[in-house]
Amino acid sequence: MHDVPYLDTAHLLTFGEAQEAYRLARLFDPDRRWTALLYLATLTPYLWEAVRPHLDFEGDFADLEQVSGITRGEALVLGLASNLFRMEGAVDMTELADGLDDEVWDIALTALRLYRDS
Repeated sequence: MHDVPYLDTAHLLTFGEAQEAYRLARLFDPDRRWTALLYLATLTPYLWEAVRPHLDFEGDFADLEQVSGITRGEALVLGLASNLFRMEGAVDMTELADGLDDEVWDIALTALRLYRDS
C-alpha cells in the first residue's frame, strides 16, 4: 500500500505480516473491515500482542471487547477498529481528536480512508 503512513518500521512490518497471515488462513486478501482492523491493531507491538489472540481469520470473527492491558490511546484506536470491523456503532470523534497525538490521529484517519476506499 503506497502512500499509507506507518507509525514506524515495526508497524509497517507487522501490518504486512498480519495481512499475510490473513491471506494464508482465508486464501484471499483482507476485505475493508479486516484491512482497517489490521492496520490499527498493528499500530504498536504491544497492541498487536494483546489483540492477536482475539482474532479468528478463518471464522471471520474479532472479539475485540475482550482485549485488556492496553493504554488509553490504544483503547481509542481499538474502539475505532472495532466500529469499522463490526460496521456499526458510533465513534466519539472528539475523544479521538483530543486523545490521540498527531501521528496516531493521522493513522486513525488513514484507517478510515482504507475502509472507505477498499
